[in-house]
Amino acid sequence: MTDGSGILGILSGFIFAVIIACGTFYIIKEWKNSNWLKIGSVLIVFLILADFTTNKGQATRDLLAKVINTISGGTFK
Repeated sequence: MTDGSGILGILSGFIFAVIIACGTFYIIKEWKNSNWLKIGSVLIVFLILADFTTNKGQATRDLLAKVINTISGGTFK
């Protein structure tokens, strides 16, 4: 079951599709109000979800490590 097959793979794919659909609906709803902070936060969640589905979150971990390293003055390994 670790290869994403079976009922767990179908369920996780369905949940991912529902999250994407709800986020898209939310962006369309907020677009009229031009609430860019909310729209941007939903887009960031989309990018993180896409990263975790494509390469298990490696780009997200790399980005967070760079941010923490910058904040800590280069002491974070």
